[in-house]
Amino acid sequence: MILSLLSLQGILLVSCEDDEATSQFNFWTDYDSEVVEAVDLALPSGTLWANCNVGANKPEDYGCYFAWGETTFKSKYDWATYKWSNGSYSSITKYNTLEYYGATDDLTELEANDDAASVLWSNEWQIPTYTQFEELIDFCDWEWKQLKDDENNDIKDIYGNKIFGYVVTGTNGNFIFLPAAGYGYDTSRWNLGTLGEYWTSTLNTERPNGSYFLQFNSSDIKFEDHNRCNGRSIRAVHP
Repeated sequence: MILSLLSLQGILLVSCEDDEATSQFNFWTDYDSEVVEAVDLALPSGTLWANCNVGANKPEDYGCYFAWGETTFKSKYDWATYKWSNGSYSSITKYNTLEYYGATDDLTELEANDDAASVLWSNEWQIPTYTQFEELIDFCDWEWKQLKDDENNDIKDIYGNKIFGYVVTGTNGNFIFLPAAGYGYDTSRWNLGTLGEYWTSTLNTERPNGSYFLQFNSSDIKFEDHNRCNGRSIRAVHP
């Protein structure tokens, strides 16, 4: 089943906040293979994109926030809590190409057991590579939207924020919605409703304390490579 414009506009955000300590970063809902779908956007590679974020079961749900290479959400995102460092950006313990940043192993793409999509959904899913996101940008139409219900009322998240994001449409007319879910740093979330940040699985080999992610707002879509320890969204692909 392919998403329709009606379903995109007419479903309210649902939160599954089951732990007070992690509530602001926890929008987790159980993976449901009957709800999570692989959408064909007619891309040259044949890659299929999930209809919702990891941790969500609806296109407009934010899902959960993950540090790069971690598979659980948590209450704080910084170098002190990051799984693959000894407390700082210069003490990386895995996925590192330069001695200045810690122990080197020359791994440049996430392994399956460090891929939140593969671990939390199934091994049929994975975090997109840089190249797969490039293809999504190059071969699809991107339109910034505010979600409305059937009566043209604002659809809002649980904090009362209006829900914005990009409708990404393939040449076959099928589409996905990428909500602007902001990002997590330290114990706070930032830019909810105005900024989207989605991890790729690709390391920045020139500065390996950073990994690439897609960043967008209402006027700009680009790649960035900031700290791996920050919490960001994941939109999985089915290669």
